[in-house]
Amino acid sequence: MAALLSMGTSGEAEVPAADLDLGQLVKSAEERAGVMKEEILGIEAMPLERSRQYQREAIDLAQANRDRLRKGLSYLGKGYNVDFFDNEPDVGAGVIYVAVSLAMPRDSLRQLSADAQKAGAVLVIRGFVDGSFRKTHRLILSTFGQGEDGGILIDPRVFQQYGVDRVPAFIAAPVPVESCEDGGLQCERAAVPFDVVKGNISLAAALGLLAEKGDVAPSAARDALTRLEHFQ
Repeated sequence: MAALLSMGTSGEAEVPAADLDLGQLVKSAEERAGVMKEEILGIEAMPLERSRQYQREAIDLAQANRDRLRKGLSYLGKGYNVDFFDNEPDVGAGVIYVAVSLAMPRDSLRQLSADAQKAGAVLVIRGFVDGSFRKTHRLILSTFGQGEDGGILIDPRVFQQYGVDRVPAFIAAPVPVESCEDGGLQCERAAVPFDVVKGNISLAAALGLLAEKGDVAPSAARDALTRLEHFQ
């Protein structure tokens, strides 16, 4: 069950339907295996069949290639200090997710990224833009300037688990989101408790609300806010 603290909607944005989940992206990537193989440091590819009997193989492929995908994307982002896959920080009493979209204003994304780094929060998008690795790569590099602190996680699980349909959304949870039982990304997820604030506000303001009014993980929000204020 979620504790919803909804702010004004003037700055909110629908999560673009084009921000596809990674499970779908694996299938799309397989169709373009020749290109992806060169771009992402030798990812293994296999012919895509449009039958359900290959869904299990697609999940296995995603799992097997996850580390190499991370290395490949990190390599392409080298010099910009921006990672597509970022390690989730240990926030002690819980975790703070900042769900965003690359369709949001550039300045807002840059500020949220910088603040998330300071607070130990996790900036996350649903998936590749339009199912395109290249387009996502270009948008990341055009959004975050060279030398800026920035990290962005591609993780559809966050959007699924917490029902994120508008961004930005600030989520405080007692534990990080978990994978499906079969190791995949798409599944029916059991409801978990969390606090959320939605609206075009700063991370500091969102953390303040989560710390003051949250029922599930207010201590995680307080800890993150303390870290953020330390760097102000």
